[in-house]
Amino acid sequence: EPPAVYRLNLDTSPLTIVKISNQNGLVYPAKIIIDPLGEMIVLDRGEALTPRFGNPREWRSKPHEFGVSILYSKQRPIKELEQRNKTVYGLSKIIESQKPVHSSWTLKTF
Repeated sequence: EPPAVYRLNLDTSPLTIVKISNQNGLVYPAKIIIDPLGEMIVLDRGEALTPRFGNPREWRSKPHEFGVSILYSKQRPIKELEQRNKTVYGLSKIIESQKPVHSSWTLKTF
């Protein structure tokens, strides 16, 4: 069964269970936390890297690799491609200047 997040209502008899995550919204969930405002944050390792040539592999499986995801809001979309490119470029410059020298990283936008 695909990964999902469920809400359990312990106050009802019998117990009720309701799925609250979107279909195919999670890939490899690793941790769940509740922030100070009561919002749930799910940390997900994401999908495998699929290179142009060769076999797919887990792109964050080694200690020196990490992934960066940019999630664009549906409520406040950035419609201009130029603005999205500026965001990606700016974030890439920050990561390159701050990351450990021996590490490699991959960027994905949604």
